[in-house]
Amino acid sequence: MLTDRGRALFPLLVALAEWGRGQSSPDKGVEFVHADCGGRLSAGVSCDHGHDVPLAEAEARIIRSK
Repeated sequence: MLTDRGRALFPLLVALAEWGRGQSSPDKGVEFVHADCGGRLSAGVSCDHGHDVPLAEAEARIIRSK
């Protein structure tokens, strides 16, 4: 059983598995799938308003304490 912190890493594991398939043969390595339908999982980036955010629309900013 994973802790809350371990579960929080799950999207990162999916993203790393996706990246790994792109670096080698797509029929080797680890893949994560949906248990109900067998579809391969994919990682994505979204904002806290629920929008999917492509790289071209992302930016970094420094958090400043008030």
